Amino acid sequence: MRFREQRFLTTWAAPLLLFLLVDTVLFSKVLFSPGVVLFWDFTFPIEPENFIRYHYPLWNDITSQNNFETLYRLAPRLPFMLLVSCGVSVASVLKIMLVLPILLAQVSFYVFSRKIIKLDRPLSLLVSLIYGVSICSLDFLYKSSLVWGYALLPLLLTCYIRSLQTRSLRLIILSSAILVLVSVHPFVVAISLTVLTLYTMLHLSRSHLWVYLRAVGIYALFGGYFVVPLIMASLSNGALSPAESGHYILTEQAVEYLSSSNFFHTLLFTRDVLPTVDSYFPEARPYFVIWVLSATLLLTLGVYGLLCSRIEGKDKVFYGALLVVFLGLTQGTGGLLGGVYSALLFDLPAVGWMFRSPPKWQLYAFFPFAVLIGYLLKAHKRAVILVLFAATVAVIPTASQCLFEVYTPVEIPKEHSEINQLLADLDDDYRVLWYPSYQERPLTWSASGHVQPFDVLSSTKDTMSPRWSSPYVTPYLYSYAYGELELVDAIPLFMPLGVKYLVFHNDATEPQRSFDDRVLPQLNQSDGFTILYSSGEWSLFQIDGEAAPPVSVVDNLCLTNTGLEGVQWLNQHGASVFITQDFLALPPALQDSSLLVAKGDISTDLTVQLCQHSSFIAPFSHTYQRDADKAWSRASVCDLTHGEWHPVLEAAGIRNWEFDYGEGIAFTRGSASLEMPFSIDAAGPFYLLCRYLGNIHGSGISIRLDGEIVKTIDTQDQVNSFAWDETLLPEVGQGGHSLTIQSKGGFNVVNFFALIPQGEYERVRASVQALLEDKTFIYLLEAETDLSCGGSDGQTLMLGSSPAWRDLTLPREGLYEVALRLSGNASVTVDGKTSNVSGSQLEWVYLEPQYLAAGSHRIEVAGCVDAVVVQSFEEGQSNSWKSASPAALSVHVDNTRAASGNSSLKAEVSQGDPVAWRIAHSDFIDIEPGQEYRCALRLAAQDANGLHAKIRYFDQHGEPVGTEVMLMAGQSGSFGFTEFSTLLAPPAEARCLRVMLLVKSNPATTSYWWLDDLRIEPAIAVDRVVLYSTDGQHQTVDDLFTSAATPAEVIEYTEISPTRRTLRVNATAPFMLSFAETYDPLWTATINGREYESIPLYSLINGFWIEDTGELQITLEYKAQTWFTWGAIVSIVSLAGAIAYFIYDWIRGRRRARRGAARKAIHPLFQIDASPAKPPRTRRSMWPSVAGPGQSLNLASALSRFLNAAAELAIGTCIALLAAAAIALTLEKADLAGQVALYAFYFLSGAVLALLIKVISRTKEGNEEGTEGTSDPQA
Repeated sequence: MRFREQRFLTTWAAPLLLFLLVDTVLFSKVLFSPGVVLFWDFTFPIEPENFIRYHYPLWNDITSQNNFETLYRLAPRLPFMLLVSCGVSVASVLKIMLVLPILLAQVSFYVFSRKIIKLDRPLSLLVSLIYGVSICSLDFLYKSSLVWGYALLPLLLTCYIRSLQTRSLRLIILSSAILVLVSVHPFVVAISLTVLTLYTMLHLSRSHLWVYLRAVGIYALFGGYFVVPLIMASLSNGALSPAESGHYILTEQAVEYLSSSNFFHTLLFTRDVLPTVDSYFPEARPYFVIWVLSATLLLTLGVYGLLCSRIEGKDKVFYGALLVVFLGLTQGTGGLLGGVYSALLFDLPAVGWMFRSPPKWQLYAFFPFAVLIGYLLKAHKRAVILVLFAATVAVIPTASQCLFEVYTPVEIPKEHSEINQLLADLDDDYRVLWYPSYQERPLTWSASGHVQPFDVLSSTKDTMSPRWSSPYVTPYLYSYAYGELELVDAIPLFMPLGVKYLVFHNDATEPQRSFDDRVLPQLNQSDGFTILYSSGEWSLFQIDGEAAPPVSVVDNLCLTNTGLEGVQWLNQHGASVFITQDFLALPPALQDSSLLVAKGDISTDLTVQLCQHSSFIAPFSHTYQRDADKAWSRASVCDLTHGEWHPVLEAAGIRNWEFDYGEGIAFTRGSASLEMPFSIDAAGPFYLLCRYLGNIHGSGISIRLDGEIVKTIDTQDQVNSFAWDETLLPEVGQGGHSLTIQSKGGFNVVNFFALIPQGEYERVRASVQALLEDKTFIYLLEAETDLSCGGSDGQTLMLGSSPAWRDLTLPREGLYEVALRLSGNASVTVDGKTSNVSGSQLEWVYLEPQYLAAGSHRIEVAGCVDAVVVQSFEEGQSNSWKSASPAALSVHVDNTRAASGNSSLKAEVSQGDPVAWRIAHSDFIDIEPGQEYRCALRLAAQDANGLHAKIRYFDQHGEPVGTEVMLMAGQSGSFGFTEFSTLLAPPAEARCLRVMLLVKSNPATTSYWWLDDLRIEPAIAVDRVVLYSTDGQHQTVDDLFTSAATPAEVIEYTEISPTRRTLRVNATAPFMLSFAETYDPLWTATINGREYESIPLYSLINGFWIEDTGELQITLEYKAQTWFTWGAIVSIVSLAGAIAYFIYDWIRGRRRARRGAARKAIHPLFQIDASPAKPPRTRRSMWPSVAGPGQSLNLASALSRFLNAAAELAIGTCIALLAAAAIALTLEKADLAGQVALYAFYFLSGAVLALLIKVISRTKEGNEEGTEGTSDPQA
């Protein structure tokens, strides 16, 4: 064996084998245990075809989502895709994917240590092992993209530094290629380019700048396969990122939480916010002390590496500065660089979203730290024992948990694969939905609970993923369909999407298990589902009914502003729905749709959108708060991460599923103010329109323009619905202004403001009125949410004799018919005209057509019932209430205070120990078996302590039966008369009931409560109220959606690829083509060269309004795939050119060798021993000279000594403070340790700054040594 080959094997092959052996031993349980690695973000499809489709092509038809998120990772993931395609199991590939970054990190840092730090082989092996198997690398291992970038960063920097030294085109090309492999995540791209840019600036010269520009240019060419699609998608308004496609909402509270880790933990490269492991240190006290001291020792050794290296110059200071900056950014908005971090996040949200998680910086901070450890070992080889001991002790607790618990493979239940096999055997094109969604909660088969929706990603039949797809998938199919409705009631939502099957896995633990346990019996007993499979905790159902095929022609086109509840009802009646917030995306023919289905003021909705010179001012865009008690806070109706909306409404006892026009929501529960700057181009009178949520907890908001109040809106309303407020501003000047909203307390919600010139608004308003003239106008009211008063059983409104009402606005005059879906006898009043109707089993009943003028009207619905009991405690009425503890509570009629009338029932509760409940109750009240009732009462209190109101049932013998019903939960303090009501569904054996009031004694004073207007009456059920225009001929609700002949028919449909479909259609008139893939504006339909753009149908899938007729050949294509092809051609051509250059350069080198020129046989990247050193070249620096022409060198020397002494003093102080922080942590004073560590960090920052000034100040008369620490500048 030749000497060069032997040296290569001993220098590079042997370390590689050593790293491979060490990693195999460390990860033996991960690699050789059966099962699949599923942990947090490390969630991938476990089916081979799904794994490939997850990455390529650019549209994943299995999960119905684009692959822009994984486009960056295509090159580094290509080997894994090839392994899967060659038959290697996905489970094995995922294990390799998990472990490989650790191996790459070790090899990468080994090359860096040998070539840049110039360590000998043993020390390079040690530092590389520390870098690869560190607390950070193991802690972030589940974030495979971040760790991949972390692993290749040293190799990237090695090639780039050598390219600066040698200006070798081969190394520049190699640097660019590695940068493409590093570009697996926008955050990693940003960090890598930032590191290269800063290094170039620190060593700035014209030659270095030229190398940098060539490297970036070649990188753009190599990365053409993702650069071209991303640029084109940006120009075409396509989805680029989770932030831009609406999956994350930045909030200050979320960032502050992620920035709140104890800073000493940060310096030790651990974290106490969202940790991966249960604990980074041992629980046993002696071992804990040893761990803290060892981790602190390792930290101080790295810090000391700034001073002790024998190599002086820029590189060492560069890594020290990187360490300080990255650790500072790890503090997020709460640290030394908090202002910069906040500006980056909130002033540049299009870029800043990728930095939303400060702990990510901690991973990359370990790179410069490991470099400083290398410098330390180079200067003091005897420190190797200390480094080895400290690093080993520090990493053991994290390694033991990560390698033997956290990343241990889990065995997925066999039922999952059996269901997947059944789905694969079904020969149809329908979709399946998987419920409930895995949301990182503990499971019966995975105790860690950090499992994301792998089932959706791994489905063998097409589905719809809530992850990285349309933001409406989550509220449409999960929050609303599963969280709000019973799944059988959600079937109308599923049918247009082509959903035919449903998988239900009841494998969660408490508290989610309790909710899921109620869903499964509904599915088993429902007539809408047929069981295809049931085993253990897994079931497969077929939805009965006709689901839409992947491509179909739809009719009954209607435009609605009703929200998801209305969409569900319209789907049930076969309508094809467009949401008013998508109105501008519709072609003129669809804007002229014949059906308008409204819930609120639809004419204002359309007017605001059609005004071309309107300025939208969204409070959502002017606040990043998520603390509604103190400030206006942001949310989205799509329930996006960190900005969930419907849980907020649920906590407030409000139900509302309306849309937000893509402008977001701003809400508050306190007296908060929000200022919103804006500008207008031309002065004049303007209409200011505000879309706000009227609700039962609202109070009011005042609106100020440039400090002057222009409007006060009362937001309190018995109906929880969005409404418009309109204000005419006589004159608004040109230029900048500010709009301020001030909440008066209560629950106030604002969607957005629209500022529209008066002339344009009035003109467009008139045109909208003309547009509505010949339309069938349908006003849809969901009784339980859109009518005030009453109580709801979750599906219907239960009414007594008290009316439920709603004010509504009609866009035009004419004949209108009212239909109600109800059970029981009711009276319906429209503008004072009353009609009595009767229905059974929630059937439709109709009123005679009635002429109504345009404008506001009121509709009231009341039950025609006789009350079982009415107690108003007026004179002449007997008082049937008794006290169960007369000594502590006495009741009597009070003629001085009443909710209505003159009298009420008053209870006096004596002062005393608040241990026992003081109870007052009514006599027995008889009820009828099988009848539901509505119970209402009014209560007031003074100094009450936990006042409750309950209903208890009794059988014919007076024995309690069933479960008590809570009419009012415990309230304390004083309050005026407030009405409380509930729906009563007595058990079958109940024959009577009692109303009970319970309270505890107030230990400070005598307390009182008053009861008035107790009413118990049979309830009638009202489901929906529909008011619609008519020509005088009676039409049923179903008649409204009866269409004429379908204008077109799909003859043939072929799926050529996930991004390309063809179909033949026979059309007799223009038609709407429904394409049941998640809506993406990059889908197009092409007919004979004419391209039709996609429009949102149901706000969820793609629709194409086709105007051509006859027999049509239509091509559906995802445009981004074409862009990818263009970019891939650029990448392939560039790669081929690079390979050709390497071959040419190799041939040229061989020729030179034959001519006797000295040539190294080993690539310069892998050289160890250089030829006799040549004097380093001097370059003309682009930095300005510090010393002037007449200054003495003694001044520069003195400054250098001063700065060096200052740095030494600061680092010494830093080390002392770190020792003090360690002592505080061992004494369990974590907060004190964090504060002391923060001061230590300040001194470390000062030391780095002093060294940086020292290095720059050495530039004299424009000449400086080119690159420090590079004794071998040769290629």
